[in-house]
Formats: sequence, structure tokens, C-alpha cells
Amino acid sequence: MASKKTRDRLLEATAELLGRHGYQGTGVNAVLAASGTPNGSLYHHFPEGKDQLVAAAIERIGERTSELLVLAFEREPAVALELIFDWLATRLERDGFGSGCRVATPLADGGADVVAVREAAARAFATPVRGSAPPRTGPTVDAGVDHRTRCCVDAARGQITGYRTATRVSRRFSTQLKDRRNAAQGAPR
Repeated sequence: MASKKTRDRLLEATAELLGRHGYQGTGVNAVLAASGTPNGSLYHHFPEGKDQLVAAAIERIGERTSELLVLAFEREPAVALELIFDWLATRLERDGFGSGCRVATPLADGGADVVAVREAAARAFATPVRGSAPPRTGPTVDAGVDHRTRCCVDAARGQITGYRTATRVSRRFSTQLKDRRNAAQGAPR
């Protein structure tokens, strides 16, 4: 049990650091400090070192995001989009608006050159939302495309609940995000 907790702490610390500093800026010593684990633990769980650790963290991010999307898409699409926007806004606020995508950021600064990292990111982006229902708007996209993609395509086409609703949700998210960022920075609304 302690071994699993140690591994989890390493993966969580790595995910946080990847979002803030990317692949190049996330060093093994920073991960060890952020996770509070000794050097030997890292190499016990990830004998191939940093590349294996980063790949495992990205895979975990993909799995957790998929789980969150499944929960969101159990609701009506407009509500699901609001939940997703709220989750993103809360995460940005919690991170002081200093953290990017924990999958794309490490790819942008050199992680894409590492095969294990690139493959883990591809799997994270391709992870289907398991157990999701078919779209409520009818067959607008090939059946082989996962529900998450269908909802995004349908939203872009204005077919979820109408263009006005999708636009209203997007504008509300944008306003809430600006308000949260300004509050975090101590600026007036």
C-alpha cells in the first residue's frame, strides 16, 4: 500500500510540474522535492527514469480526464459543457492561472521528441469516453467517433441546444474565467 501511495505521489507531482514547466522544465529533483519521496523510490517505480515517469503521468492524466468526461456527459450536453468549463476554470484558478495543459505543454517544449512521451500523449488524446451514451442530436458524425468528439462537433455546428445556448455557455464561461483571474490578481471586476 505504501508503495502505491509513493507511486501516486510521484505521478501527481509530475503532472503538476508538467503543466507549469513542460517537459524540459520538469526535472527529477523537482519531482522528488514536490512529491516528498526519496530518489530510490523514483527509480524503483520508474527504472527507466524521467521519460518513463513522464509517460506514466501523461497516461494517468488521460485516464482521469476520460473518467471526468464520462461523468459530465451523463448529463444533457449543455450541462456537460458547463461542468467541463467549470472544472477547467476551477483548475486554472487553483493553479493561479500559471498552469497549462498537462499533456500538450510537455509536448510543446521537447517532450514530443521522446518516443514514450509522444506515444503516451497520443493515447491520452485518443482515450475514448468509455460508457458514454450516443449523441442526443441524432447521427451527425460517423458512428465510430467517440461521444466526446461528437458532442464537440455538434456544439460547433450549433446543434446541441441551438447556437444561442452554446454561445451563452461559452460567453458565461469566458466572463467567469475573467472574473476569477481578476479576483486572483486583486484586480477590480
